[in-house]
Formats: sequence, C-alpha cells, structure tokens
Amino acid sequence: MPFQPVIGHTYFLYLRQTGKYFLSMVNPDEWGRGKKFEYVSQVSLLADHTWDVLDTNWKS
Repeated sequence: MPFQPVIGHTYFLYLRQTGKYFLSMVNPDEWGRGKKFEYVSQVSLLADHTWDVLDTNWKS
C-alpha cells in the first residue's frame, strides 16, 4: 500500500479488472473517465485497526 491509513480517516475500496482490490484516498466522483476499476465501498479505520464500512456499492 503506497500510504499508511490513519485512524478515523475515510478511504475508498475499489476492485480492479484483474480481480485485485485496492484502497484509495480518492472518492469515486474525483476519478476521470478512463478508470479501469469499480467502486466497492467507503470505509473508515477504527482505533482497534478494524474497518467500519460506511457505504457499499455491492449489487445483490
């Protein structure tokens, strides 16, 4: 991971076309048209180093 997540900050989880997930500080509305991945969820790092899922884009 190119950055260290900070407790209490919000991040965005994406899924690449290769099937690999990555975490980003960039929200889905800030990406250009050429993105090659799908927004999965918005998360926040908790003090116990677990993640709180704030929003999800999963389709049932």
